[in-house]
Amino acid sequence: MGDTYPGAQVDERVEIMDAASRDSEDWPAKIETVLEQRKPYAVWLRGAKSYLNDLQAQLNRLDQQREELSTDPVFQPYLRGIAFGDLTRRAEEQQQQLSELGRRFERDTLNVVVVGTVNQGKSFLLRTLSGLPPSVIPDRGSRHSQLDPLTGARSTIIHEKGGPIRGRVLFYSEQNLLAVLNDYRAELLKALGRAPDNSLVAPYLDLDDFQQRPLAPEAQEAVTPGRYGALLKQLKKYKQLLVNDRSYIGRAPLENLLENDILGFVTQSTAEEDERRAYLHLAVEAVEIKCQFPHERVGKIALIDLPGLGEATLGGPERLLQTLRLDADIALFVWRPMPGDLLEGNELIGLYDICYQAMKHILPLHEWSFLVLNHDRTNNNLAICEEGLRKIREKEAVFKFFSERICDCSSPEEVRDEVLRHVLNHLALKIGGLDRRVAASCAQAIDELTRDTLAMLQKALAAFGGAAEGLDEKEFERLFLEKWEALSLGLNNLVAELQEKVDAPDESFVREVKDSLEACKSHKLLLSAEGLQKEIDADTSLDRILINHQIWMRAQISDSLRVLDGALDQPLLAVKTRVANIFDADAGLGSLVQHNQFEPLCESLALYSPPLREAFDNLVDFRMSARGLIGYKIRTKLQALEPRRTPAKAAPMAELTSASQEPAERKAAVWEEPPWTFRIKTRTENAANNSAAQKRDGADQMGGGHAYQHLVSLVSNTLDEIEKALSEDYSRPNQVAYTIVADFVDRVIHARQSKTEWRNVYRSLREKVWPLEYELRRRRQQKREQWCASLQRVVDATRQTAPTLPIEAP
Repeated sequence: MGDTYPGAQVDERVEIMDAASRDSEDWPAKIETVLEQRKPYAVWLRGAKSYLNDLQAQLNRLDQQREELSTDPVFQPYLRGIAFGDLTRRAEEQQQQLSELGRRFERDTLNVVVVGTVNQGKSFLLRTLSGLPPSVIPDRGSRHSQLDPLTGARSTIIHEKGGPIRGRVLFYSEQNLLAVLNDYRAELLKALGRAPDNSLVAPYLDLDDFQQRPLAPEAQEAVTPGRYGALLKQLKKYKQLLVNDRSYIGRAPLENLLENDILGFVTQSTAEEDERRAYLHLAVEAVEIKCQFPHERVGKIALIDLPGLGEATLGGPERLLQTLRLDADIALFVWRPMPGDLLEGNELIGLYDICYQAMKHILPLHEWSFLVLNHDRTNNNLAICEEGLRKIREKEAVFKFFSERICDCSSPEEVRDEVLRHVLNHLALKIGGLDRRVAASCAQAIDELTRDTLAMLQKALAAFGGAAEGLDEKEFERLFLEKWEALSLGLNNLVAELQEKVDAPDESFVREVKDSLEACKSHKLLLSAEGLQKEIDADTSLDRILINHQIWMRAQISDSLRVLDGALDQPLLAVKTRVANIFDADAGLGSLVQHNQFEPLCESLALYSPPLREAFDNLVDFRMSARGLIGYKIRTKLQALEPRRTPAKAAPMAELTSASQEPAERKAAVWEEPPWTFRIKTRTENAANNSAAQKRDGADQMGGGHAYQHLVSLVSNTLDEIEKALSEDYSRPNQVAYTIVADFVDRVIHARQSKTEWRNVYRSLREKVWPLEYELRRRRQQKREQWCASLQRVVDATRQTAPTLPIEAP
């Protein structure tokens, strides 16, 4: 609480008070000026509350939006350190603070709260200041116990020039009174240390529940039995209140009460005086009394009286704090030092500390508190008051006040000179500056909240400002690496598989060759034996017949084996299809690669990666043709069917027949000889020797059959030779497939820049490759844009609507 006032400051205060005494007639005008100067602050506070309310709502919406975004793992890194809960809480707290302190600038009076413990003379002082009669504010006298509290409810006494005494009473609502009763229940449990029975276990649900439950039993074994008994006694009073005066709970305020009707609502009456209304004050939340003060030139001031502290009733310190914080311009302490009181052990210390908490972060208590040391002439405590005043003004004193005076609180003259003048002077000359500090404190807290809010918003915008590309790039890189790894693995596995069977016959090629040769063998290349015989019988040269048929057979075999032109290309086509499948299934390029058609992909590669396009062109354009690769071998073996390569040499039909029946190992040697020429008998010779011919072994009749067998054998041997020659190339498709695919994979996967090239391709084709993911990305981008738009709106609104404290009045 700091040092006490030095002597120079005391002198200065005396000079100020003397000056104020000389122009006391100006107090009402000065107080009016203070109240006028408060109006701009009131307007500012209303705007500030509206600003904070809007800001809180906006921050709440942002926090909800942030929570929704945080469920997406992609957004989570960008949301680290971004939270609006603390800012929202601060906005709510500052709204509450403005609601409390704002009352300072909205009321029509300057308020003096009279503070003191029980039996310190507060009621005397209030009655002397206000001029109210004992019928409204009774003193204890002989009719009241000096130990029992007198004030029963908070009273606000307002100076109203020329008006009669009239009162206004506000009653507790059922909900507020229920909260008070449950506070008592909780405190009883603490004092007892345990639940004695079911009467205190559960909170009261409503007033009926409270009335119907039995009271807790007396308990001497409580942790704090004295407090337990006092609280239980108070709770009994509330029971009796609901029996006698429940109709007042929740009742509308009573207006314009006459002087004699006010007392029962303000004072804690005893049962002996008025048993019917002994507890009515418990139903009262507050009382307002308007009257004309004895000193008419006091201006617009009000006095606030509270039940004295030190009672067993609950909420006294809380009510005091709330009143000082919300409604006090000056705290007027009343202390009646008595023999045996110690300044540093007196209840005044506890009271001072409670009051100090009211505005400790805004206004130190000594700047707006005044101490009256009550000179009680009946007890002749003047010497004790003087000793107390001396100690309070010492440098080491634990208390500070803007002024301290000894005064007989029952003396109108002393109250006027020693209390009222100093209080009014302080209100007139100092409150304006204190008001400015209160408003500035609120403004500073709002400015700090505004700065912190804008900093958080800018942080969020900075995090998400580049998130359009950042989120896209980060998500793209993840997706691309998945495809790149799958593509690399798929193609490398294919190369390894092709390498393993590089020397193995290609089943499709083998099957195609065998099928083609078998088709040649099964195909009717020749006429039947009967057909040949008919040609022989037509006197045609057998030599020419054989020559013609060999030529026809050669041409027919050559034509039949033309199907092998694609026999080597088919295995490669199958491998290309497998490559295409990898780009479809693993690389995710199915929309650009269908079966083994790479043209759509090549068109895209031409735009985004010419090196990859060239590699694909080489793969797509590569062909293996049997005509170029194995055609020569087939043609070499077909030479066996070329009858005119060497001059003809005659041979008897018997040799032809016997030759046709030689073992297979000799047939090739026979058919590599130049073809024979045969002499065909004329029709006349045949007719002349008809009977002789019938007697022979039928060689002439079988000439067609022998020729047929000769040609069949010749074709079979030739086809066997072709098959033998082609068998050397059975593994050629696998070799070529491995070579072309391995070269392709080296260029598109293992080349130094291949990964970069593919990254560019995928980035350009990302919406085709990942349509679902990029639809999700589109929605994410939409959420990001909405989030950034929300942030920017709050930034703009915060900058545009942040309140500015009014310029201080001159």
